[in-house]
Amino acid sequence: MPGDGTKMFFYDSDTLPYRSNEEVSQWLPEEQRGDFLDAVGRDLLSTTILLSKSLTVVRSRVGPGARVKPHRHGTNQITYVLSGELRYGARITRAGQGVFSPNQKYTWTAGPEGAEWIEIHDGLPAPYQLD
Repeated sequence: MPGDGTKMFFYDSDTLPYRSNEEVSQWLPEEQRGDFLDAVGRDLLSTTILLSKSLTVVRSRVGPGARVKPHRHGTNQITYVLSGELRYGARITRAGQGVFSPNQKYTWTAGPEGAEWIEIHDGLPAPYQLD
C-alpha cells in the first residue's frame, strides 16, 4: 500500500506462529473476553500474514464441527478455503472456493474434517462485532 510505510516482504505461512482464540482474548478488555470466546470458541488457530490500515491477511484453521456465532468484523472480507469445508447454512465452501462478506454478519460450521482458510480484509478488522 503505497504511502503507508508497508514494505515488500516474503513469508512462509507454515512457519508463522499460530495463536488460539484463548490467547488472542488476552488482548481484549476483560469484560469482552467471555463474549468473544462464547462467539468464536477457544480452539480456532490463526496466524497474521499482514496487518495494515488498508489490508489484513490471516490464515486460520479449526477442527471438525467447530462453529462461530453470527458476527462481523467491520470490514469487507474475502474468505478462501484451503482445505476441508466451511458451511454457511445450506451453502458449503470447499478447497478452492470462498465467500465475500461485505461487512455483514455471518456464521459458519466447519465440516467433518475441519477447515483451513485465508481471510482478506480491506483494513483492520475488529475482533468480532456481535451487534
